[in-house]
Amino acid sequence: MSTTAKHPNVSQPTAAAAAQPTASEPAAARPTAAAPARRPLTRPAWILALVGLLGTLAPTLYIGITIAPQEAAAGRTLLDTPDAYQLSVLIAAGSLLLWGLASLVALGLAIAALVRGERRRGPIGIILLTVCTPALGFAAFLISMLITAAQLSASL
Repeated sequence: MSTTAKHPNVSQPTAAAAAQPTASEPAAARPTAAAPARRPLTRPAWILALVGLLGTLAPTLYIGITIAPQEAAAGRTLLDTPDAYQLSVLIAAGSLLLWGLASLVALGLAIAALVRGERRRGPIGIILLTVCTPALGFAAFLISMLITAAQLSASL
């Protein structure tokens, strides 16, 4: 009997199993599959950041421009204004949650783009824009409200 004879009860390694690397082999020796192409995250992050900014500015400007004339006609507080106007202000202010969520997703995408090693200039600009969006919205509200109130007081 020869020493290289195959025993019927012992399974012999197949060619595919012999080609598989073992855990003790270095990673460089292991065959690698082609990595899937990764899409850059900067473009959708820019889009979401700009949508978040414009979406924040629209309702804050609406409220800032319309609140002074409404309160001048109806009373000193928002509760003195007509119900339809109160509802429109509530919807406009509630939409800020949606625009804030868009900015938050843009912030997450920008951070992920930085972690993935994409060019730094775009993601850093997105991070700055999304962080400044609430302050820009508040500034737009305050400035538009002050301009409208000054025009109303000048016309009286």
